[in-house]
Amino acid sequence: MLTSSASPRLPPFSEHPGHSKRIGLASIANYHVESGLWGFLREVADNRATRQTPLRILDIGCGRGELTAWLLTKGWDAWGVDVEAQYIANGLPYFDRTGLPADRLRIIEDNSLPFDTAFFDVVVSNQVLEHVADLSTFTAGIGRVSKHGAAGYHIYPGRRILIEPHLRAPLVHWIPKGRARRLAIMATIATGASVDYFPGYSLRERTQIHAAYSEQNTFYRSRREIATTFAKAGMICEFRVRAPDELRGQVRRFAAERSGLFGMTHLRTVVDS
Repeated sequence: MLTSSASPRLPPFSEHPGHSKRIGLASIANYHVESGLWGFLREVADNRATRQTPLRILDIGCGRGELTAWLLTKGWDAWGVDVEAQYIANGLPYFDRTGLPADRLRIIEDNSLPFDTAFFDVVVSNQVLEHVADLSTFTAGIGRVSKHGAAGYHIYPGRRILIEPHLRAPLVHWIPKGRARRLAIMATIATGASVDYFPGYSLRERTQIHAAYSEQNTFYRSRREIATTFAKAGMICEFRVRAPDELRGQVRRFAAERSGLFGMTHLRTVVDS
């Protein structure tokens, strides 16, 4: 019988070899800022061109701090936070080595953002919302550290996306958590329709690893729920779906953006209270 969590002798899904946050940050030379996010940041900067100081930006779920480091090198006043202390630790040596201020990477403790109230002009995240169990606390924290009129930009896989982007398995996140989802995950592993991680383990063990991650670390919500939760924290929401940067062709891009099945959801927010 399948269980909903991995046994103690099985590694967590985050230890798969493709998970770059597990290793030290060596360079940002090849770092690529998602085009939608970069366009948003330039737009916000252009709209506030009369400011005497750079916009203060927070990257929530910063991992090793690649975006934070990149923004700092471009002259932005950037900060990063993450709940995983190991990810932050894997970025700090690069900051020290390159002369970037190490205090710009911080750890979220007790679900509280370690910043003063009304500290930031911009708050961004990339593939974080789908990992947040307590969305109300998350949005309340953003609202607290954001100035009035602060802008936000959050990229995340929407509930209707066809391929779950972490397991890279079709439709499994559409199925309620529990036995049915675990069976679907097993089927995608058995047929090669998901990521080929942990090949040294049996099908049942690999299913346990994948299922534990899916059930404990992913939370796919409707746009209505997300908009309502952000609104309670004082933010107005605007949703868009963008085709991935690598998707070419107007027809395919239009289909991705209209359906939400192929592209990432891009959520723009404005603090209104």
